[in-house]
Amino acid sequence: MIQRFKMRSLIGFSLVLLLPLASCVGTGLEETQAVTNGMSMEKRSEIFILPGVVIKKPWTKNTESWNAGGGDYYVLDVGDARVRERSAEEGVILRPSDAVSMAQFEEFVGSSVEVSGEYIAAQPYVPESPMESYPTDMEGNPLPRGSGFKVYQITPVP
Repeated sequence: MIQRFKMRSLIGFSLVLLLPLASCVGTGLEETQAVTNGMSMEKRSEIFILPGVVIKKPWTKNTESWNAGGGDYYVLDVGDARVRERSAEEGVILRPSDAVSMAQFEEFVGSSVEVSGEYIAAQPYVPESPMESYPTDMEGNPLPRGSGFKVYQITPVP
């Protein structure tokens, strides 16, 4: 009985170590886990490359504009291509990084590009004032905002 328990524990422990390694060799459509220091596991995001056309969209009173941050914003129009998470009607909202600024997106408006980066999730919104207006869910809570695609590199495609 005790030996059987030890064997099951050993098999379970082995699976815990091997499954994250197997998940690293995937389609690239989900976050992976990497094994570090032999035992501990750490989540990391994958870098994706998305082709499309950069478009500039003005602020409007809708949830997409709210998610983008309340001003003019840039979107990568991916057409009918399958993406991990659409944050805009046409594709993904482009988010700046230390490597690529909002001003650089302006240079590519109307151009075919490839962007490399990572998907970022929306964050809960905390109102700054009780008089503030914002979109809400069915329970009256503010909708989250800030999702999109954080761009580390943008390259024109001929």
